Amino acid sequence: GPDVSSQMQDIIDSEVGSLSQGQIPYPVVFDLGNYVYRMLDPLQLQQKRVHLENNFATFICAGDHGVVIDYDDAASNPEYCRISKLSITGAKSHGIHAKAAHYFEMEHVNCYKNGGDGILIEGAVEPRTNRVNCHYNGGYGYREKTYIKTYNKGENTTNPILVRKSDHRNLQATGNVLVGIASWESHNATFDTPTVQLNGGDRNTNTEGVGIQLHSTLSAEIRTPYTELHNTDIQITDEKHEYASRVAAITGRNRVFGGMMGGQFIKGKRPLNIDVDSFGTSIDNIRLGGHLKISGRSRNTVIGHAVEIRGRVNNSGIGTNDLR
Repeated sequence: GPDVSSQMQDIIDSEVGSLSQGQIPYPVVFDLGNYVYRMLDPLQLQQKRVHLENNFATFICAGDHGVVIDYDDAASNPEYCRISKLSITGAKSHGIHAKAAHYFEMEHVNCYKNGGDGILIEGAVEPRTNRVNCHYNGGYGYREKTYIKTYNKGENTTNPILVRKSDHRNLQATGNVLVGIASWESHNATFDTPTVQLNGGDRNTNTEGVGIQLHSTLSAEIRTPYTELHNTDIQITDEKHEYASRVAAITGRNRVFGGMMGGQFIKGKRPLNIDVDSFGTSIDNIRLGGHLKISGRSRNTVIGHAVEIRGRVNNSGIGTNDLR
């Protein structure tokens, strides 16, 4: 069908207004039905309280992104936006790209076969997802990271914005080229019942695959994960990314508990279920079919009473407390 991106953009902008001109103080709901839309350009949400409450609509994209949520050059941010029951595919880069979109919610969203990440969240307070699927994207499935926002480009005034208190329930990531789920420099992130399978590396041998990646996070929790077919299922490290020097250096105290992690052999070897290279990691009430590695830079790792490990424990950390 014909491209409808410009018409859809005009309708949303005319109904909601703009942050720079003031905006109505209640949600504006747009129901796109269950239709398939061809989108030459990204749909840009630059306002607060825009809700796309669809009935399983689909965006087939030809531009860089499917949906962009961003409002640059101002102290205001596009807060309280919500997307539900929407599928996005075919974007050259990310399916959904949100910047400083505080209290952003996604429910029953599918981002698949996009050229970059399925979903990229840069800097946000309390973003939430429920039953979101990110499959077969060219980058990460779901990724959240710090954002350096330029509020006044003339004076080059910048402010680092971390992802804080993100909450993800039943987040699924399968077959993404890089990593299934990634959280960088986030504080108090929760991943409840995530499912990750066959992400990263060679699709046949999966030689480099990582399921869930926590880099320089503080007090993150992974609850009841289900993982299989990666070389490394969960990676917890203090690795720094491009904005790490601009944010607080306190990291660690992450927790993995509940559920089971597969031990299916890859190229004749058991997988590394959990790779720890951080401070104060806690692992409890979980069944590992593969190996557990605790690196020499790790400190005060705790392996709880109710941990079953079918593979081996490679522990060279400092102050590891194995309570099994």
